[in-house]
Amino acid sequence: MTDFLKSSSLLISTTIKHYLNGPPRPSWDLKNHLTFAKFASSSNRTKTIEQLQSVNSVPVPSKTGVIINELKINNEYRNEAQVHLDKILKPYEHVLDPEWKNLKDDGIFAEWVQVPNDEWEKREVRKTILFLHGGAYIFLHKESHRPITSSLAKIANARVLVINYRLAPQNQFPAALHDALAAYLYLLNPPKDAGFEPLNPKNIVFAGDSAGGGLSLALGDDERLLDEVIYFAHRSAEPTKYKGPSYNAGKFEKSPFQTPTNTTLEIYEEMPHDFQMLMEHVCTTKSYERMAEFINRVTNILNEPLPPSSYNCVNVKGEFGPLKERHEKCLNWDKIGIVPS
Repeated sequence: MTDFLKSSSLLISTTIKHYLNGPPRPSWDLKNHLTFAKFASSSNRTKTIEQLQSVNSVPVPSKTGVIINELKINNEYRNEAQVHLDKILKPYEHVLDPEWKNLKDDGIFAEWVQVPNDEWEKREVRKTILFLHGGAYIFLHKESHRPITSSLAKIANARVLVINYRLAPQNQFPAALHDALAAYLYLLNPPKDAGFEPLNPKNIVFAGDSAGGGLSLALGDDERLLDEVIYFAHRSAEPTKYKGPSYNAGKFEKSPFQTPTNTTLEIYEEMPHDFQMLMEHVCTTKSYERMAEFINRVTNILNEPLPPSSYNCVNVKGEFGPLKERHEKCLNWDKIGIVPS
């Protein structure tokens, strides 16, 4: 009864605000406004982490036109992943809790999302998306992201592998990274009963939402997260130009990140964080189309060279244009990588 009253109150108050004060963004209709308000409320920051994990544990049905096949990735892949991580993280082992190596279960729960009768096994290029769900590393799961993974499978005509990586704070860094690497190794060398042959790494695309920057549910936080994305997109494409003061005094020459990365950055105006999961909008459709195009390019389905790095702002009609002046202010940041004393 209490939940019903809260839900009804949110519905009524949001509807009144929508028509009296207008939506949070001009292009949002009432349905989008209500969806965002409901999601923000369910992830209210006054809840404990355990409450967030409990509230958001309910599975979400997949979209029509796809099928879900659940599986468990054996811990042998975690063991193999640990060998790689031990080497990479050795310089930081004095600050890492080795608890992440103590496995409390017998594998990683995962699921394949695919279009029926896709004949994926027979293709020359078996497009595969390894999707890592969002949730600030503390909540949500593979089932919660079925609206996104279903759309990707259909629009990109690819198979999507989604895993339930271990969540914080019950599992400390690098537990989630450990599980993600194990899933990748599973794709490269699957067991005999997996139903598919080892994949070419060139056919695998990593995708994900949110976690890493954390959820920014309040609209005011979008700008901070957006600035970071813009800066690091430019830095990946032009590492020498945007190396930042942290690489001064010869440190850049020792960096493993000197080689430019072909980067495509698209900023969708008026869209909130994780909008593909929340909203039916022109920009949602456009972003999925663009993701499919990107996946086709990087897996070389189109048999064309990659275009140069690009940075675009997409308006509410789905039209492309250059970044606006306010977007580029972050490129003048002068304290990147400096730890405050």
